[in-house]
Amino acid sequence: MLQYLKLILPAYLLAYFIILLLVPAVVVGKKIGKSPLILSASDDAHGLIAKYFLVWLILSGVYVATFCLFPAYYPYFKPMHYLESDTWRICGLIILAISLIWTSA
Repeated sequence: MLQYLKLILPAYLLAYFIILLLVPAVVVGKKIGKSPLILSASDDAHGLIAKYFLVWLILSGVYVATFCLFPAYYPYFKPMHYLESDTWRICGLIILAISLIWTSA
């Protein structure tokens, strides 16, 4: 199961990024005639959310890359070993699939 996760998690993160960020951005960009992929740098709530989102995106990518490419460094992320059974991994994958479907709808 662990070997499958090393393929599924990067694919999921890439699909999530494409389906929920890039595709809507291209559609909106064609409608308004300019790129909507510019994160706000202002000091208001939108700018703060944009900064948090960018940090989340970078940290998610680093975490998945470390898990898949550098397994020796994975213990430094303080994993919860009681959640590392195949049953919990399958439950997690089901929740990931539901969340992708739900947020894309």
